[in-house]
Amino acid sequence: MVKEIINLRKKINKLDSKLIKILEKRFEVCKKIGKYKSKRGILILDKKREKEIIKNLCEKTNLSRDFVKKLLCLILGESKKLQKNLK
Repeated sequence: MVKEIINLRKKINKLDSKLIKILEKRFEVCKKIGKYKSKRGILILDKKREKEIIKNLCEKTNLSRDFVKKLLCLILGESKKLQKNLK
């Protein structure tokens, strides 16, 4: 029993590491988008795009809509912060 839990926790740790690495890659792309927007005088905030992202991902998962929305709001908030700090 204990060995089984240890193995499952190892799997969770690997998945958590992958999640963080994916977020790092996402934020690098966000920085590139921020630079693009900055050079062209485009606003960072795009509410229509944010709603679209949330709607699309909520439709593609069995996870709680509330959880997905909260998670994406955190990710999108960090993305905007990164883009604002490029100026």
